[in-house]
Amino acid sequence: MPAPAQLSQKQIEQVCKMIIGWTDKLTWQALRKQLEAKHGITLTRQALASYYAIGQAYQTRKNELKYGPNNIPARPAVTREEITLAEALAEIERLKRENARLERIKDKQLMVLRNAMANLKKKFGDRIDLQELFRPMTQRKSQ
Repeated sequence: MPAPAQLSQKQIEQVCKMIIGWTDKLTWQALRKQLEAKHGITLTRQALASYYAIGQAYQTRKNELKYGPNNIPARPAVTREEITLAEALAEIERLKRENARLERIKDKQLMVLRNAMANLKKKFGDRIDLQELFRPMTQRKSQ
């Protein structure tokens, strides 16, 4: 059995955007079919869920569809102005969900970085210069 293909960061973002914009019942099977049809990505449910961002986006959207206020039935026979407004509101909601997801990821990454910095300081004390550690490579002192 071949090893599963690695997804690039761009592909992970595409998958997350697809999940965030999902409006029907969300299942791994349905997601896998859409990914294969639209992006040519053929991974198992387990492989997709192993990517933290994809797993989080899936769980968040699944809960939103199940419990959230976004599960409003479509209204029949609307005018073009109403469709435009509805589309704009849907896009705003999608962007809010994406922003919340990115905020959660940022917060977790910041926590990891703070822990790493604290561990470095604990292990090396004053022998490590944290400012030097985070200085861009082009500005580092040559040794």
